[in-house]
Formats: sequence, C-alpha cells, structure tokens
Amino acid sequence: MTFVVGVFKTLASNMSTYSKLLALVLFTLVFFSGVNAQEDKKTTVTVGVNYQNNLQYLGRVDSVKTPLIVPNARLSLKNGLYAEADGYLDLHSGKLDGGYIAVGYELSKDKWGMGVGVSKYFFDASSNIVKSDISTALEGYFYRDFNAVTFNIEPSYNFGDANDFVLGTGLSKDIEFGDSEGKFLLTPKLYLWLGSQNFVEEHYLRKGNGKGRGNGGTTVTSSDINKFTLMSVEASLPFSYTIHKKFKLLAEPLLAFPQNYKMLGGYYASSAYPNPIFIIKAGVAYIF
Repeated sequence: MTFVVGVFKTLASNMSTYSKLLALVLFTLVFFSGVNAQEDKKTTVTVGVNYQNNLQYLGRVDSVKTPLIVPNARLSLKNGLYAEADGYLDLHSGKLDGGYIAVGYELSKDKWGMGVGVSKYFFDASSNIVKSDISTALEGYFYRDFNAVTFNIEPSYNFGDANDFVLGTGLSKDIEFGDSEGKFLLTPKLYLWLGSQNFVEEHYLRKGNGKGRGNGGTTVTSSDINKFTLMSVEASLPFSYTIHKKFKLLAEPLLAFPQNYKMLGGYYASSAYPNPIFIIKAGVAYIF
C-alpha cells in the first residue's frame, strides 16, 4: 500500500491539474466507449433537498457547527453518464456557503459496479465547512457484491491550495422489502477512511489562522499532515422509502470516530473536539 500511494503521489506531482482532468476524461471515453451500462438502466432526473445538522469530512469538523439545507439535482443517462450538483445553504447565516458540480460515468453488471468522476467545488471565502479548501476532486469507486455483504473501495485525489490522496474502503449490505406501491431500502455500512490532511490546515489558514468564527487553528508541521494515515472509522445506516418508484423519503444517521487528529493541534487537540461525531441527514427527492 505504501509503495502504491508513493507512486501515485509521484505521478500526481508531475502533472498539472488540467492534465489530470484531461487524462481522466480520455480514459473514461476510451475504456467505456464499447461498454453498455446495466440492461435495466433508464435515463432519469432526480431533484431533492435534505437537511443535515453539520458537515464532517474524514472525521474532521470545524469548531463552528453549521447546520445545512442541501438542494440537489442529478441527471443519469441510460449509457451510464451522469451529471449532478449540490448546494450548501448555511442555516446560521442564511447564505450559500458552498457546493459542487460533478460529471462522471457509472457501470454495473451482475454483482459488481464501478464509476469515475470529476467534481468541481466552490466555497465562500469565510466558509466554516472543513473541506472548503478543496477546489477539484478526481473520484472513483468499485464494489463487488458477495451476496452476504458488498465490498467497496473509493479512491479520490483532492486539489486545493494543498493536495490530498484519500482512500475509503468498507462493507455494506442492501436490505430491500416492499412492493411497487412502496419500497424500503436499508444499507448498513462500516467504512475506514485513510488519507493525508492538508485540507484541514488550509481551511484554517483561509479563515485567518483560526481568528475568525472557527478559531483554534492548526499548529501541525507539513510532514505530519502529509502522512497517509487512518483518519476515520464510520458506521452509518442510510435508508429510504420510495413511493410508486417516484417519490423518496431519505435519512442517514452516521457516527464517525476520528483517528490521528490530535496531531493537528489547536481545536483538534482540545477536549472540546467531538469523538464520535454524530451526523444526521434527512430529506426528500423526486425522480422524473
């Protein structure tokens, strides 16, 4: 693992952001040009909105708790291409604090699936969202369903004032029951998230070394935050209820158990830092 990550970072350091984006797009077009998405896939448009009590990323949160309203939209084409967008409306300030747009490709066949995508983020300069330094992310996922459990792996490379490689891996299980009138879907998940954490320091530098509302900035040296390490152990239980295959009620409680965070100093080394972090999302969506 150390060798693979080292090779990845070496290659990444010698490529511009635009070269990486172009390489990903070319790879997607060439590799998937002759492959059809799953047989039952249809073109759909999904719009929705959800509430979440805060936004955590890899077991890291800002010292200011920021409840959010998140409007979202997604276009999924029959051939596997998709485009989506989210916005983060800060309920404390009443302003749009950030969001992202993304494009990518997904493929699923029988017991496995995969996807690649590019996400472009935007954030207010004074945002309290801890991932606010991320400007662009190259993302992917792969899963294999073994009936009893599904194995998942989710690599990504984040670009900002400093860059981070992130790897998520874990187990999940889809549990469905109901009929065409109404269907429940529960997906218990247990994940490990590993990566470097330059984004945390850059987030606080952007806010003025912790002198803003967030206060308590980081004091870590660059060698510490560049280490690829276990960052969070997370357990969640997303569930949804779909009515007539069109209207969805969704919720997701999540517990994140941060790891290796005290090295960041400041707020992260204090007794005020939450462990575990509890996040709750709840919302509605409509599928056209």
